[in-house]
Amino acid sequence: MKKRIVACVLITAVVLFLGIFLLCRALIPKTYETAKEECVRFLNDNRDEMEEIAVNLLAEERVAFGQFGERAYSYTPADNFVEFEVDGQGMLGGQYWSLIYTKDGSFHGNAETYLWEEPLGNNVYRAEKLTGNWWYLWSDYDGTERSFQ
Repeated sequence: MKKRIVACVLITAVVLFLGIFLLCRALIPKTYETAKEECVRFLNDNRDEMEEIAVNLLAEERVAFGQFGERAYSYTPADNFVEFEVDGQGMLGGQYWSLIYTKDGSFHGNAETYLWEEPLGNNVYRAEKLTGNWWYLWSDYDGTERSFQ
């Protein structure tokens, strides 16, 4: 009987700890850097499969949308890159982070970094090259998260 009580208490403690941990992660907003770390981990875990999808889409040169696991990807020939959405936060506006695969390794003509700020608004896009043809893109649609500066 004592062993069952101890086991129940331990199981309850572990479940409670995991629940609190997940809740804290959900409530603490990501910064530019923590979102970048998430993207790098995702890329490291899935690079070969994602690269195969991207190369095929770039070769077909037609608009495409699809799913890679739970994440969406898209390609528009005019953009000349494939975007894999990784995650986001916020309901009105908010921030989103993606991985971008480019055909030639440049993003909007830039070789290492890219920054665009809406002239009469508060939308911001910042991208930085990770490796080879891969870029990390931070999209901020309410202009409140300036952690990339």
